[in-house]
Amino acid sequence: MDAEKTANAVKSALQLGYRHIDTAKFYNNEEAVGKGVRDSLVPRESIWVTTKVWHDQLRRDDVVKSLIDSHKKLNIGTIDLALIHWPSPDSVVPIGESIAGFQDAQSQQLIRHFGVSNFTAPLLEEALNACAQFTWEHMGREEGVVLPAARRYLRDADWNTLSEAFAALAAGKLPRTPTL
Repeated sequence: MDAEKTANAVKSALQLGYRHIDTAKFYNNEEAVGKGVRDSLVPRESIWVTTKVWHDQLRRDDVVKSLIDSHKKLNIGTIDLALIHWPSPDSVVPIGESIAGFQDAQSQQLIRHFGVSNFTAPLLEEALNACAQFTWEHMGREEGVVLPAARRYLRDADWNTLSEAFAALAAGKLPRTPTL
């Protein structure tokens, strides 16, 4: 994606009232996103920025290195939320090891909060057992909707979690669901 177009899109979105910006190492646009945030002139404390660490950088030290790089590229101060973008393939890297890396990044004030994305209910339980509190994003999708079993699991288990939506209400599919 063109860096100038990305920066302008982020700047315009923020000037129009958007306050949550989502990016990721994998998207290769963190520098442009950061420029858009800075150029918007919207106070930084009014904006929530999320980035994600790719699944090939989930070893403890690699998580920190990845977030140092994201922090530099974004150049907006402390990142509000950093997520594991996708679980480690075949669980090669234990979730607890990755979470330790996020906790290290948090203690270095690179990030405020951390969490997971695209996790199934069993992987989410493993992550929750490794850490007291974090955020999860769009774990397990079924035709653009969070799997009902995962949603029930979180509610019934009474975990101390925060959830975040994605994909502009499932790219327009979610408003046609009976729940809404």
